[in-house]
Amino acid sequence: YTLLSLLLQTGIKKGECLALALNHIDLEAQNGPILFVRYASPSSRYKERKLPLTNDWVESYKEYLAQYKPTEEIFPWSPRRLEYLLEDLGSGAGLSKHVSFDMCRWTSALRDWQAGVERDKIRQKLGVSKIQWREVNLKLRQLASDNGATAA
Repeated sequence: YTLLSLLLQTGIKKGECLALALNHIDLEAQNGPILFVRYASPSSRYKERKLPLTNDWVESYKEYLAQYKPTEEIFPWSPRRLEYLLEDLGSGAGLSKHVSFDMCRWTSALRDWQAGVERDKIRQKLGVSKIQWREVNLKLRQLASDNGATAA
């Protein structure tokens, strides 16, 4: 639940999720709990960002920490193991579609789009450049129209 909820809230990619360390979560931040998405490579520094976390997620995270006791990485398993976890959650929920990191990322962005979040804030949340945003924007517009939502 903690993994799925984080993905749906933040829209982070699989690689970003795998790189999350315990010190990337600040539960005591001045404006509320945040997730720092960081990159080791200087060429990816523009993708770094701070994303807000809900209190519900924080409670789940605290329970997760108590149960699994990670020491460095938040999710210290292989990419494949995390993919299986997402797939199992989807199957357990009776979903007909395969739940993946990519699906969670697009779902997060589409939810923001449908909620009327400013487009540039969605772009920044996803950590995409203005050039990449052109393609993402088109896809979100298409997804929103496929779901009967208005695309402003």
